[in-house]
Amino acid sequence: MKRSQSSSVTALKLALGARGRADFVTHHEELHADLVWPDERVSVWVQNCIWLGCPKHCDDVVESWVDRIAGNVDQAKVFDASLIELGWSPMRFYECEVANKVDSVAEKIMAVLHQHAESKPIEVARNLGKDRMALARYIRVGILSDVSDKKWREILELVSGAGRRFKKAEIRFYLVERGDWSSEEFGEVWDRMRNEKVIIYTTDGFLTSKLFDAVMKDAGVEAG
Repeated sequence: MKRSQSSSVTALKLALGARGRADFVTHHEELHADLVWPDERVSVWVQNCIWLGCPKHCDDVVESWVDRIAGNVDQAKVFDASLIELGWSPMRFYECEVANKVDSVAEKIMAVLHQHAESKPIEVARNLGKDRMALARYIRVGILSDVSDKKWREILELVSGAGRRFKKAEIRFYLVERGDWSSEEFGEVWDRMRNEKVIIYTTDGFLTSKLFDAVMKDAGVEAG
């Protein structure tokens, strides 16, 4: 199922970003959806109104298109059914619906994301599986509600290259005083990294934890 490139998709991305869920994947190799949250197993398609059978725009299509449109709709239903069997929640919206009611669509997606997050609490990863990569993904989702992916990678690269022990003031200087981070952004991200034990405070400075390597790998950052 091909991704859409419409302005409706852009508007939906902005609406979700404003709600703290800009952590979607837009180039999933298998699903080819417009927006994918692999951790929550939620996928979203913004469908072309004509070729995927929007009731409001398909009443007067030429006869030669009818079978093709019906085939597209059937294909989408079969594909969605296979995803549901695997525990996914496929969501489809017509372009006109997103264009006219983008906030309503965003709220529907947020509700499904919330349901999936509640059904798979991170304590499972912490206490049962000890899966550092699952925990790293969870941390990234939280971080990306505060800063962009670019900034998340930037602070990881800086911490990685800072040596065995590093000072908070040193990292802050490069990001806030010399970079484009706000004090609020830095404070939120630093506190979250510390609370999640990605970095550990000592009297001689901060250290990276064993979890830090998983966080780096999850973010696609090579060690400095």
